[in-house]
Order: sequence, then C-alpha cells, then structure tokens
Amino acid sequence: MHGMEEVLRLGHECGRSRRKIARACGLSARAVNQVLQRAARAGVGWPLPTDLDGEGLQGRLYGSPAGGQRDTLDFSGYIST
Repeated sequence: MHGMEEVLRLGHECGRSRRKIARACGLSARAVNQVLQRAARAGVGWPLPTDLDGEGLQGRLYGSPAGGQRDTLDFSGYIST
C-alpha cells in the first residue's frame, strides 16, 4: 500500500494516533498531519472510493500543477530516523 493510503487507513480504520502512524509508515508526524489535514479538507476518508487510485488521491490532496503535469509526491524530506 502506498504512503498516503496507509496513513489514511491507519488514521481512520485503526484509529491510531498521528505519532503511531508516523512510526508505522516511517514518516515524520508532520507528514502524517499534512496528509490527514489535506484529506479532511478534500472530503477524503476511508475506505477510499473504488475509482480513486494512488494518482487520483494525490491529485485530490495536492492538486495538479499548471500544464497538467503532476509531480510524484516526495516523502523523503519527512522520513524520520
């Protein structure tokens, strides 16, 4: 499962705290918080709609840059050590 989907699953389905989600996904609490806040603003919960794949989820949470090109979400700056 991809990072954003796993963050949403653990937050909604399992009811884990943001710190526990961060540890389980190898992300910072800041990255987890950002994903959960953006999902709430976009009206995205869990389970995800069947027609919403990873790319569609990224588009809903982070939008699409001008020109229609979409960059891949980079969690590398948020990975905790």
